[in-house]
Amino acid sequence: MPDESAASNASAHPGFLCSIGRFLQGRTLSRPALEIVIGGADLSPELAELIHDVVRLAGLRRQESITVAADLAARFEDESKAGKSTAAMLEEFGDPADRAASIRRDVVRGRSLSSRILRPAIRAGLVVLLLFGGFYVVLAVRHWNSKVNVGVDYVAMMNAPTGNSPVEDRAWPEIRAAMSTLNELSSSVDDGTGRTLAEIQKQGRPVSTPGWETTIGEAEDPLESEETLDSEMVDAFFRDAGPALERLRQGVARPILGFPLQGYGRLEEADEDFFGTTWDPAAAAAMTGRDRLLSGSVWHLEFPYLGTLREAARLLVTDAARAAVAGDGDRLVADVEAIFDLGRLVRGRSILITQLVGVAIDQLGFTIVLDVVAATPDTIDTATLDRLDAVLAGLDQTRLGFRLDEERFFFLDLAQRLYTDDGHGGGHLKIEANRGLQELGAGDLLMPGSTSNPLGFLLGPALAAMTVDRQETERIWNDHFDALEGSNWIEPWELDPRARSVVAGFPADEILNSNLMQIRYFPLTLVIPKLDHLMGWPAGIRLERDLVRTVIAAERIRRLDGRWPEDLRDVAIPGRDPFDGGSLRYLLDDGRPFLYLLGPDRDDDGGTWGTGDGRIPARGFADSRRYWGKVPLDDGAGIEGDLPVWAGGTDRRP
Repeated sequence: MPDESAASNASAHPGFLCSIGRFLQGRTLSRPALEIVIGGADLSPELAELIHDVVRLAGLRRQESITVAADLAARFEDESKAGKSTAAMLEEFGDPADRAASIRRDVVRGRSLSSRILRPAIRAGLVVLLLFGGFYVVLAVRHWNSKVNVGVDYVAMMNAPTGNSPVEDRAWPEIRAAMSTLNELSSSVDDGTGRTLAEIQKQGRPVSTPGWETTIGEAEDPLESEETLDSEMVDAFFRDAGPALERLRQGVARPILGFPLQGYGRLEEADEDFFGTTWDPAAAAAMTGRDRLLSGSVWHLEFPYLGTLREAARLLVTDAARAAVAGDGDRLVADVEAIFDLGRLVRGRSILITQLVGVAIDQLGFTIVLDVVAATPDTIDTATLDRLDAVLAGLDQTRLGFRLDEERFFFLDLAQRLYTDDGHGGGHLKIEANRGLQELGAGDLLMPGSTSNPLGFLLGPALAAMTVDRQETERIWNDHFDALEGSNWIEPWELDPRARSVVAGFPADEILNSNLMQIRYFPLTLVIPKLDHLMGWPAGIRLERDLVRTVIAAERIRRLDGRWPEDLRDVAIPGRDPFDGGSLRYLLDDGRPFLYLLGPDRDDDGGTWGTGDGRIPARGFADSRRYWGKVPLDDGAGIEGDLPVWAGGTDRRP
C-alpha cells in the first residue's frame, strides 16, 4: 500500500520540470480548483480518476479544463443517479486518450482567432527567450573567463635596431646638433630680431634658380604680409652656416637614424631640450580610458623628428640652389646626396607615415635637379651632371618602394590588447562598451576584461560573438599591406586600384553602407587605411627619378651638339608616361625643350596645358596619380590637354 500511495501521489503531483513544461504550453492548472469541481460531485473513485486523466490528457487551459471537468462530473453524476453502474459508464466512455483528443479538438475550435494566435506566440517567445538566455550565459562565461595577453612589446622590437647599433652609426645626434646650431644662427639674423629657419630657407633661394614651372607662367606671388629679409644678412647666414651644414651632410650619411621611438615615455634630455618638451609623470600616471588601454603601445608612438628632417631637407634644397648659382658643383652634389640620405633615413622606419614623408623628401631632391638644369645649366660642368646622374641611378626599385613591416605592428599591438589569446594565434574580441562603444579615436575605451561599466559588461559577450575573430582580422590587416607592397613592382599604367581595393574577406563596399557590417569588422573598420590612392606611389616616384635622368641626358646632348635633341630617341634614359607606358612626350618650342604627359584624356595635344574641370597644376606626377591605371579612380571627365613635367631653357615670358 505505501508504494501504491507514493505512485498515486507522484501521478497527482507532477515534478518541477513537468510544471515548467505545462507553464510554457499555457496549461497551468490549479489542482485545488479541480479537486473542488470533481469532489463536489457524488462520484466513485474510478470515475473521479477518469476525469483527472481526461483533463490531463486534453492539455487545455485552466478555465477550459475546469469547465470540461465540471461537465464530465455532472454527466457521470446524472448517469449514476439514473442507476447506471460505474463499469458500464467506463465502458461506454471508451478510451480516455481518444476522448481527451476529441474534447480538445472541440474546445480549440471554439476559441477566438486572437486566442489561437496570441497565446502560441507568447509561448514561442518565452521559449526563444529562455533559449537565448541560456546561450548568452554560456557565451558570457566563455567571454569573461578568457584572458587578454599583452605578451609582445612591439615598441621594443621597433627600437631594437637603434639600441643594438653603435653610437657612431646613428645620424640623429649629428642632425640634432647641426639643426640646433642653424636655429641659433637664424635667430640672430636681421639685427637679432629673430627669424625662423623656415623664413631664411624660403627667402634664401636665389632668384636666378626659380622652380622650372615658373618659367612657363606658373610663378607664385609672395604673400603681401611676407617681409623680405635683407639679402646680405641671408648671405651672411649661409656663410656662417657652412660648418653646420657640413655636419648635417656628414650626419645624414650614417647608416641609421637612431631616434628611439616613445609614446608617453620620457625623451632623452637632449631631445627634450631640442623639441622644447617636458616630461609630466603625473599626467602619465593619471591616464584613463583609451589612453590607459593603449599605454606603451605602437599607437602612442610619436615622431617629432619628422618635421626637423623635412626642414633640414628644404634647407639643403636652398643651399643646393645657391651652390648651383655659384658654380660649386661639389657642394651641389653633396647637398643632393644629403637630401636623398635624409629620405633614406626617414624610410628606415617601415611605417606608412614615414614612407610618405620619405617620398616627399626624395621629391625635393628630384625637383632641385630639374630646377638647376632648367635655370642655370651653364654654371655646372658635365662632371657634376654625371655625378648627379650617378646619385639618381643609386636610387633603385628597392630604395624607392614602400616597406611596411612596422606598419603591420599597429594592428597586431592593438589586437593583443582587445582580443583574447587562445595560444594558437586566435581569440575573440574582449572589449566593453562605454558611451555606446564610441570609436577608438573619439571616446573613452575601458580596459579589456573590466566589469566597471554595466553596459559594457552586458554587451561585451554579444559584441564578441558578432565580430570576426582575431586570426581573421590580423589576416585582413596584413593582406592590405601585402597588396600595397606588391604595388612596388607594378607599373602605373597596369594598375587597377578599384580591383585591388577589396582584400579577400573584407567587403569594403558593404561595410560603408551597413552598420551591422561595421560592427562585424570592428575594430578594423576604424583603423584600416584606405590604400587605393597609394597604389601608384612607388611606381610614380621611380618615374620621377627617370624624368630627372632623362633631363640630364638631354642636357648632355645639348652640350655636345650645341642644341637640344629633336626627339628622345637619342636620349640614353627616356622616361615613361604613366598614363600609357609610352615614352615621355617631348617637343621643342622655339628651341626650348618641353617634356609632358598625356594627361587624363590620354590624347597627345602637343603639350597644350590641361584645362577644364579640376585643372591639374604643373607639379609633375604628384597631382595626377588618381588618373593612372587600367581602371583609374578618376576618369578625368572634363579635363583636356596635357600635363607639362619639365621645361628647359631660360625664362622667356613676355
